[in-house]
Amino acid sequence: MSDRVAVFNKGVVEQVGTPQEIYDHAATEFVCNFIGDSSALTPEFVAELNRLSGAGLSTDARSYLRVEKASLDAPGNGGAGVGMSGKVLSRTYHGLHSRYVVRSHGADIRLLVREDGGAHPEAGTETTIYLQPAHVLQYHPETGVALRQQDPAVALP
Repeated sequence: MSDRVAVFNKGVVEQVGTPQEIYDHAATEFVCNFIGDSSALTPEFVAELNRLSGAGLSTDARSYLRVEKASLDAPGNGGAGVGMSGKVLSRTYHGLHSRYVVRSHGADIRLLVREDGGAHPEAGTETTIYLQPAHVLQYHPETGVALRQQDPAVALP
């Protein structure tokens, strides 16, 4: 990996920044989907997250959550954030971690959960996922531009 990355879309630069800036603060929806793995959030999911947390996220924006930003660990167990109820759709074991899909408020949330030898929920069971509203990436539904640009990466037209 280099210290600066440019992401192109059809020959046009979408964003220039460090790999971490681009991953954590994608300037456009294209960059968000091109770099990394994210779950698309429904307006219903965002509304419930706002209700539980007091966050002011837009329910009209296109919203995403990176797979490593959600957890099945309650805040007291090393996890952090707001708890959202859901149902495990699938669990795929990969040795050091398992990949989960949990449906919550109409959104299929993908998570990576470290395998520690403890009990983990199986497909079909109810569970709680935890996330921080600040980790939700939001984009204008027509332009695809990030609603909150908080990073030093440069968004180019």
